[in-house]
Amino acid sequence: MPGFAIHLSVAKEVIRLIAESELDQWTDTEIEEFYIGNLLPDIKKSKKLSHFWGGIQMRYIIRMPNLDKFFSSYPVKFSNKRNLGYYCHLYVDKFYYNKFLPERVCFWDENENPTNLLRKVEYVYLYKDSKKIPYKEYWTDKYYYGDFDKLNATLQDKYEINVNKIADEMGNDEIKMNLGQRKLLQNKLRKYLNKNRAGSLTIFRENDIETFIFNAAQHFFQSLQ
Repeated sequence: MPGFAIHLSVAKEVIRLIAESELDQWTDTEIEEFYIGNLLPDIKKSKKLSHFWGGIQMRYIIRMPNLDKFFSSYPVKFSNKRNLGYYCHLYVDKFYYNKFLPERVCFWDENENPTNLLRKVEYVYLYKDSKKIPYKEYWTDKYYYGDFDKLNATLQDKYEINVNKIADEMGNDEIKMNLGQRKLLQNKLRKYLNKNRAGSLTIFRENDIETFIFNAAQHFFQSLQ
């Protein structure tokens, strides 16, 4: 799943597109609500519930959010910026898994045949370096999550994401959140995005990620019209 930095970068691009259009004009508080909505799915304990995965999805390596289930629970209205942000997060996840990740990696069984079944996967083939790695190493700091840690500083600089400002503004009295949820979100945001690592990327290329952010924001913006 894309990390906080990517979701905030896409959110900022969406806000820019909306501001440049005649679709709507948002207040500062509404913008913060949209950011919060974009972060909420990844701070909840049960990803199955927060990402609206169906039961059958738990068999798979790649799990797609069920947007119909989301809409039945949280009707998206343009006036509710937090729900809109939540929808944006799920939309971006689905776009990422459908359009982006399959061109970077392929999951293989023991015979090096493509598979999306957890019980069969043994290897991951990385297209960037034409390299096969054990599946158990893929979702680690050595590869997947390590790449996102390294991208944090780059994306924050490029998209001018002020992590501490976003975290502080969650305390705005106009933003209705219970204290526990606010503290959890603030702490996770600061801990994750203030962690920078040097080194080259193992799975992704920086230009690829920036292209993904631009395309994801464009597609989401178009879905609102």
